[in-house]
Amino acid sequence: MSEAEYQPADFANQPAAAEPKPKGNCKAQFMFVVRIIVIASGPILIALGILAIIFAINGTFVSWLLGIYQIIFGALLFFGEFQWKRMLFAFPFLLTRRNRSVFLALCATLCYGLRINGYKWPGIVAGSVLLAVAILYFVMTFIAPSKKDQANYEEFKARQSIDPNAKK
Repeated sequence: MSEAEYQPADFANQPAAAEPKPKGNCKAQFMFVVRIIVIASGPILIALGILAIIFAINGTFVSWLLGIYQIIFGALLFFGEFQWKRMLFAFPFLLTRRNRSVFLALCATLCYGLRINGYKWPGIVAGSVLLAVAILYFVMTFIAPSKKDQANYEEFKARQSIDPNAKK
């Protein structure tokens, strides 16, 4: 390159680099993270249920029964969080995030009764963590409401509507 072709960069006159802007709403991003945690709690409940059944062979009938409930409720929570219409209309208590948070709190309290290999601490730890997530999820439904939840609820009500003047 000859000196005539070479031109030094003039850094003093260049515009400053733009600061990166956060993508989307901060509340929506935090709600997304909480939803991922709730989705992950479904398989955790299923794993706890399986462990409770395995170790209930020498234990009590209650641990075995709680294990079955944990498996069923974990699957409901996992698939309900993906908002599949058929499942939501079959289980209307999973229609909104607020309802799912209350359901997660129920599942968390069931963890307190689990005994895995004679120890109560796995159920207590899992139940406490899931209960904290359920409370956070419940609070976040007021901070970052979802239009999709409202639309699901309205569609469900429209399908279930019955003429009030109809004879029973």
